[in-house]
Parts: sequence; C-alpha cells; structure tokens
Amino acid sequence: MDATKTITPSKSISNCRNGWILHWQGYDGTNLKNSDHHYQYVPKTHVLKYSGQGIQFDYMAGINATTFGMKYCYFSDTTITGNDGNASSAANKWLVLAEVIEY
Repeated sequence: MDATKTITPSKSISNCRNGWILHWQGYDGTNLKNSDHHYQYVPKTHVLKYSGQGIQFDYMAGINATTFGMKYCYFSDTTITGNDGNASSAANKWLVLAEVIEY
C-alpha cells in the first residue's frame, strides 16, 4: 500500500468493539500466497485519539527469519492509507494487506 492506496473497511473503527486486525499475507510480486500470515492489532483508542497519524508494523519474512521489513499506514475512523515507503525495498517484496478484520 503506497500513499495512493486507501482502504475503507466495511465497519468504522469507532463502531468496532476494540479495533481492527490487519491480516498481512505472503506475496510473490504478483499473487497472494497461502503462507506467511501476519496479524497486527490496530487499537480503537489509538485511532480515535491520534486520527490521521501513522503506525509502523515490523515483520520477519520466511521460516528462517532472514528478511525483515516494515509497513507504515495512516488511520482514521473510516480509512487506512498507505505510505510511499511501503512500495520500496523489502517492504514491497514479501507481504501485502489481504484483509481488515473487526476486533
């Protein structure tokens, strides 16, 4: 998700009990892989207090954890927006946001 990408989850974070869970999934440069699943929690209280500010998500890719990456996204009550840094280096090669889950 670079800065031009915005996701509007089906339910605003203010209407969720606790927040959203971002489900990142393995990516081969073209397609989602059914592997390398990562789940990261976005607290409702953070988004409502710091709307528009970003959250950094770090991850390790692969079973041997030899590749590290980072994703950075901005959150409002109703949207998730990417950052241009997500399209560069290791951040672009291993994981993509596959799903936003109400929590």
